[in-house]
Amino acid sequence: MEEKIINILKKCCEDFEDVMEYDGECMVEDGIIDSFTVLSLVDALEGEFDIIIPARCVLPANFGNKEMIISLVKKVLEEKSK
Repeated sequence: MEEKIINILKKCCEDFEDVMEYDGECMVEDGIIDSFTVLSLVDALEGEFDIIIPARCVLPANFGNKEMIISLVKKVLEEKSK
């Protein structure tokens, strides 16, 4: 799953290397990705994993870094399987 998410990041993020190296808390606030990239990521993640990421979860904090994105997808997948 993590490899699929990395591939989605590669497709959606212009500065893929910066995303992979980023170790901060909020890529949006630090200018690594913008809100359009977040929306592209949501769309790609939903399509790849057959999930719906609730609007309440589409926050910069949940897209803070690649680990947070992976965690978000895992959480949504767990909720879906209940």
